[in-house]
Amino acid sequence: MRKNPFEVGKNYSRKDVQEMFNIPKDKRKGGNWATGYVRVNKDYFIFANVNTAGRTGHDYANRFIDEGFEWFAKKDTHLGQETIKNFLNPTGNIYIFIRENSSDLNFTYVGNGWAKKYFDETPVRIIWNFKEAESMTGDLEPTFKSSIVIPPLEPSNKGREYKQHSFAQRDRAMYEYLFNGESQRWIDENIFELNPDRHGAAMYILHFIGLRKQHRGIFRKFTLNEAIAVLKEREEDFSALIDCLHRLKTIGVFSSRKESIGYKVSLIIALYLARFEGEVSPLLLLSNIEEAFDQNESKFGMDYEKLGYYIQSYRSYLENRDQPIAWTQSQVAVMEQYGSMSEAALGSIVQELLEKESDLYINPLIERQHVEETPALYTTRGITGKKAEELFQQFYQDGRIIDLDVSLKNTTMEGTGYDFKMSGESGYVFEVKGLRERNGNIMFTDKEWTTAKELRERYFLVVIRNVDGEPEPKVIADPFGKLKPKRAIYETLAVNWHVDGAQLF
Repeated sequence: MRKNPFEVGKNYSRKDVQEMFNIPKDKRKGGNWATGYVRVNKDYFIFANVNTAGRTGHDYANRFIDEGFEWFAKKDTHLGQETIKNFLNPTGNIYIFIRENSSDLNFTYVGNGWAKKYFDETPVRIIWNFKEAESMTGDLEPTFKSSIVIPPLEPSNKGREYKQHSFAQRDRAMYEYLFNGESQRWIDENIFELNPDRHGAAMYILHFIGLRKQHRGIFRKFTLNEAIAVLKEREEDFSALIDCLHRLKTIGVFSSRKESIGYKVSLIIALYLARFEGEVSPLLLLSNIEEAFDQNESKFGMDYEKLGYYIQSYRSYLENRDQPIAWTQSQVAVMEQYGSMSEAALGSIVQELLEKESDLYINPLIERQHVEETPALYTTRGITGKKAEELFQQFYQDGRIIDLDVSLKNTTMEGTGYDFKMSGESGYVFEVKGLRERNGNIMFTDKEWTTAKELRERYFLVVIRNVDGEPEPKVIADPFGKLKPKRAIYETLAVNWHVDGAQLF
């Protein structure tokens, strides 16, 4: 089968499809292209009307239901026909497009279909599912969260404004509002692509359905299946909302999550530039970031000019934290998660986000990076660490750490980024790590690694090897300049820097 050239949620006319598949011009007009479906080699293209009659006057009850997209073949079809057999056991792709207005030349691509169910009726009825649909509906039976209070819908009469947008945009707007708690402003900017100073589309969409402030984020912890089940339990009429969720369940959430990820990536980059203006890494100069945005605008969900708006927004807040702010929920989340991270840590994340597709740091903005564990892996301030600190003090008194007769100050409980500091003018500090065996990995906290970067030659790493046997110290001056750790980010958003044992010994 050939690679799918279509993007779910995007609009295509029949002419667009013909161009993409190099259909000869003398075979484009009339015939099956003007009806509900057509075959090209082994592939089929289905053009279905939903909630509207076709131009030929046929009005089929195509609709989205719990199980998928319920669709009716042409008049007088039956299971014995070759085309129907090919639908049920395809050797190629079945590209399905829908529209809500028969006068519209464009159809919305909803997916590469496969027949989940079929019915021996005339016309033949098929329930399609789609290969692109995201696995966010939940495979288990719904867990009914009946205790949730769902306020009644309060629909408005703004039907004209509502119909100005495609069903794909409307569904995405409702999904982001209900399941991710995104604001109307975020929806305007990221789904309807309105400038930051122009809003209103989201309000018309949500209010027409009846969604108000009290509905925002109400399904944040729900799957689509659970939300549908809960709405069906209610006595109130939630049919408009249920229809929307049926489409999302069957088709997937289009590209909204991808756009949401790009938006959050851009916010992280904007916060970095706002916080560390004038001290950014040479690899993260504004010219390099601008070039990255210009080359791949779709990845970041905005252009470079809009990025500047968010940079200024963060910068204004950092300059005056007492001022009132009108931020999106995502802006607040990014500030809370990354607002205190060091330049080295946040800069490395930004560099990674610029270079490749990654949602490791998005929603909930991080994901565990697995680090190969060994029995000797250091555990911060655990039994091994405490014993290592006691051994360090003994080795220091014996002159095995540094050949200077200067007293030490224990700073392990002060959060300084190191464990001990020498008295006097030298300013030497020591970070102590312990290993149960002779070899193993160690871990720096982000605070420790940042301090090592600041102090350089005055910062000493002391690794006490074989803590439970015959211990011996290994002293490394300026570990920031000599070691190359791998960054690991954990769910608490504490950044640590891991050093491979092979670099130490």
